[in-house]
Amino acid sequence: MRPKHLIALLALASTSGCIVDINTPHTRNACFSVSEMNNSPAVSTSSSGFAFAVCGIDFVFDDEYATSLQTANLQLSVALSQYAGGTARVEVRDATNAVVFTQQFTQSLSQSLADVHGTAPFRVHMTFNSFNGQFAANLGPR
Repeated sequence: MRPKHLIALLALASTSGCIVDINTPHTRNACFSVSEMNNSPAVSTSSSGFAFAVCGIDFVFDDEYATSLQTANLQLSVALSQYAGGTARVEVRDATNAVVFTQQFTQSLSQSLADVHGTAPFRVHMTFNSFNGQFAANLGPR
């Protein structure tokens, strides 16, 4: 799946509020032909949202990001395609350090959750273990 298709899929997920199975034929090398782009996360954080995307091949990663979102009610959208193994995990904590969302992903899917709420600001912890596939997540105001 090309990056523009993944972005379009994420946009659809964030507006549809449903889970859609997007299993498609895949290989362990379903990422970019330019190897420098693989396993290189693209991250954006602003007062209007947080976004993370990666095309992983045996991708191992563990990092946490502070957001500047100031609203208590958030929507989280996730799209995972071309899944070929490993795990991806998203955890969101609020200002009180309470876990307001956590999920581990082990299959291709697209989902949008509108029930993430807590005390702003929020932190997002992304963990990948031998992950193979394309992953995108977006956290923003509901």
